[in-house]
Amino acid sequence: MARTSFNDLTEESKILKTTVPIYTPVTLSPDDETLSQIMERQEKFLKLSEPIKDKLASYKTGEKIQQIGKIFNLELLQMASIARAIRSYYFGEIKLEAIPSLLSKEIGIDIARAQEIAKVANEKIIGSKVQERSPEENLMKLPIGQALQKYPKTGEQPITSSPIKLKHFPAPARPSIKNWIADFHQKMGMEKHGMMERSEYLFNSENAKSLTSAERQKLAYI
Repeated sequence: MARTSFNDLTEESKILKTTVPIYTPVTLSPDDETLSQIMERQEKFLKLSEPIKDKLASYKTGEKIQQIGKIFNLELLQMASIARAIRSYYFGEIKLEAIPSLLSKEIGIDIARAQEIAKVANEKIIGSKVQERSPEENLMKLPIGQALQKYPKTGEQPITSSPIKLKHFPAPARPSIKNWIADFHQKMGMEKHGMMERSEYLFNSENAKSLTSAERQKLAYI
């Protein structure tokens, strides 16, 4: 699946890509991020503890960054600098005290305002406790094959609300875990996929484009 330019994404996908730290590109211009940079970002993410992974991949974190953006009247790509700084902190690339200067440089604001933004980000996100996973999320943390073997009925459970289109199916199919997996394999192939391919599917595939943020987050756990 070819990469979709940032400007061609839906508004919801743009918000997710600029405010959920794990999806935020390392470059100021989203379209400038290279495949090697995406792979490096993925490798660093996989080395983190599970609670930190959850925080960086959480849509709640994205919502908090959006709230900060509203407080300080920031545009989406400026909010991306906050998400990127938070991720860089957890990746061990920068220290906490370096965040204001980074925000000042990337967003193009004075250091005093950048310090205010960093303070709120620290209070709302970095300094906040990691939320415990729900039972559903814990289940989805198992390898999906193992989860379906252990809990066979799991595959029949709907994970989104609207029917989905499947190849060779004459009518819309039930949005079950099993059918979503089938759609993913039809679109992306059976081999193991990295973060870039999974993100492209979640943001740009025909069935996933119409998902709500909550539904897309559920699907991301599979």
